[in-house]
Amino acid sequence: NPAVFTVPANARWRLLSLMATFATSATVITRRMEVMALRSAVALMRSRAEVTQIASLTRLYCCGDWTHGTVVLENLIRMNWPHGIILDGVLGDVLQLSAFNGQAGDSFTQPALYVEEWFERG
Repeated sequence: NPAVFTVPANARWRLLSLMATFATSATVITRRMEVMALRSAVALMRSRAEVTQIASLTRLYCCGDWTHGTVVLENLIRMNWPHGIILDGVLGDVLQLSAFNGQAGDSFTQPALYVEEWFERG
């Protein structure tokens, strides 16, 4: 089940960071975390963790525009996305956090998105 953040119609977001806990069910299959910025279902940006997550495991994922790729510190996974991504609510942009091979019993808890937000005058 993906976690989706929708930019308000009159706003723009500069992405700063995203944190979420991902817990996998007992179903034996490996998952790979992915963050995508989408405009009309077309990917503007995609960042995938360079590590997989096995069954019955909980990890904290942190994403941002750090200078290097995935860093693994036990159950903390730090992922990278490009610097300066701006999403536009007028264009229907969303940010989606999902897991490749995700299973029905998997879950994201406490996702927190940090953005710089400004509103357009209409």
